[in-house]
Amino acid sequence: MTLKLLQGVFILLYMVSNLYQLFAIVCSVLFYIRRKNSQIKPPYLPKVACLKPLCGYDAELQKNISSFLTQDYPRYEVVFGTAEADDVAYEIAKNATKGIQNVKVVSGHAGNGVNRKVSNLQNIYTHISKDIEVIVLSDSDTWVDNNYLKQMIAPFEDSQTGAVTAIYRIDGVADAGGFVEALLVEHTFVPSVLVAERIGGLKYAFGASIALKVADFDKIGGFDSVKDYLADDYMIGNLIYKYGKKVRLCPYVVSISASRQSLKQVFSRLIRWSKTIRVSEPVGYFFSAVCYSSVWGVCTYIVFLPKTYTFTLLAIAIVIRICSAICTSVAIGSRGGLLRAFTAPVWDLLALFIWFLGFTGNTVIWRGIRYRILKNGKMATEAK
Repeated sequence: MTLKLLQGVFILLYMVSNLYQLFAIVCSVLFYIRRKNSQIKPPYLPKVACLKPLCGYDAELQKNISSFLTQDYPRYEVVFGTAEADDVAYEIAKNATKGIQNVKVVSGHAGNGVNRKVSNLQNIYTHISKDIEVIVLSDSDTWVDNNYLKQMIAPFEDSQTGAVTAIYRIDGVADAGGFVEALLVEHTFVPSVLVAERIGGLKYAFGASIALKVADFDKIGGFDSVKDYLADDYMIGNLIYKYGKKVRLCPYVVSISASRQSLKQVFSRLIRWSKTIRVSEPVGYFFSAVCYSSVWGVCTYIVFLPKTYTFTLLAIAIVIRICSAICTSVAIGSRGGLLRAFTAPVWDLLALFIWFLGFTGNTVIWRGIRYRILKNGKMATEAK
């Protein structure tokens, strides 16, 4: 590759990546306005069941469980479930919900799928009341306020809405692992979702929070249709989209407790996510590298050799990148996000490295079990 061609490639990447960050700023501002003006008293109030799969101990688990028990919503129930009755999370849920009428705590798994979380959800689903119209799925590490359900249900006023999902922020960052998790969410995940929503609408959902009309969910095959997928949340949203219904982004932002894992564990999970996204959305994953504008600013500076105008280009890229991170943090109400925004240029370099690692094979480790991701996004247990 000649020097001029290389320069042309990097100039193009520089321009596109900075345009992306500028558009991400616009999307963040629009989301912030929508979040502040969102309706919390929808006229449509169907009976709702919250399905909460639990697994293992979490320092914030009791707090997270309790936040779902005090919803300002007229008709709802919550079903917590673990795959095994001797799971410590089962006892924590039992103690946290003692004496509360609209709550069940169950154990067991159903179906014959590879995804253990989905097997847990399949069992939980059998325990909801027969008159439930909407189910709301959320991970065990999520915390919400008492307006959560009303916000998640509001988009269903549009009869074409089949699923509602929500982005999230990381709360309680107390160590290096949590810090890296927060950088991923604030600097990569959230802006990519907000941009995707504005460009063509969402075609997928996020495990932190998904609301589904039971009628539509059953028509796409229910949990049985995603029992073998690693990215079950992505697939639920995608199947709803393919069914012909809209996947809407709720203006509510869910809080997720920082995992307090080691850096090694966090990076292992980030690589697993990268491989999962790459298999589920290969074209989108490949082109997502253009988002790391700071890296392409540095590359442009290098290939043109240090000159005044190239230094100016680099400075512009870094300023735009930091401004984008600041806007994202404000839009989602991230605690500590404004300070973390100044690490965005460094995060770009690390994120691009993780992006490259996403191409290194199809084997991942999830909760201590080794899986192989197949070309269609499904997974199979690796032989020991």
